[in-house]
Amino acid sequence: MIIPLPAAYRLTTAVKPSLNKLRLIIRTLRYRLLRQTDTTRWKDLRNFDPSWDLRTQAVAHLIPKGSRIIEFGAGTQCLASCLDATCTYIPADLVRRGSNMMVFDLNNRPLPDLRALDLDVAVFGGVLEYIADIRDIPQWLSGQASLCIASYECSTPGLRTKEKLLERLSRISNGWVNHYTEPELKDLFRAGGFDFHSKAQWGLPGSEGSIFVFRKLQ
Repeated sequence: MIIPLPAAYRLTTAVKPSLNKLRLIIRTLRYRLLRQTDTTRWKDLRNFDPSWDLRTQAVAHLIPKGSRIIEFGAGTQCLASCLDATCTYIPADLVRRGSNMMVFDLNNRPLPDLRALDLDVAVFGGVLEYIADIRDIPQWLSGQASLCIASYECSTPGLRTKEKLLERLSRISNGWVNHYTEPELKDLFRAGGFDFHSKAQWGLPGSEGSIFVFRKLQ
């Protein structure tokens, strides 16, 4: 059977996105299993969506003046230009993008001792979703900083099996390797020594994301 060109074109364009998504899912599952980071993706600054700067600006508004801040997954270091002049900014990422940047991988253990930096605030902007196991991150942070500001796209609680599977596949196709609901995320941080303080929204109407503020338990 000869398929007319327009129909063949529609078939091709329909299949390609599905194949690309399948490749992304397999790739993400591999990184999750091996507890590795997709370094190739994050080395290339072209993979940083400019709209993420909106999230960075929202995070900056939550940081107290005079703070010493470390930003994990600093990327383009947009946060540095959004902070009050009284703040001290320390970027950290997988690859060195400046002489002042710390380099380490949050998927590797043991995590580094940062107490010598005398930090006040730890920032995760679009980072936690890409860490294979974040359960020990809060406890590690509790010895490093008194305030943690973290964006996180939470899983939807109470979904039926089919809906949950579809959401999970969608998350995995983004490269996300963990899938906590909001209550689970708050419980995880509390178990690690942080109390939930507040939540802010960022992004355009209809596609807002969440930024969580956690304070160290006294």
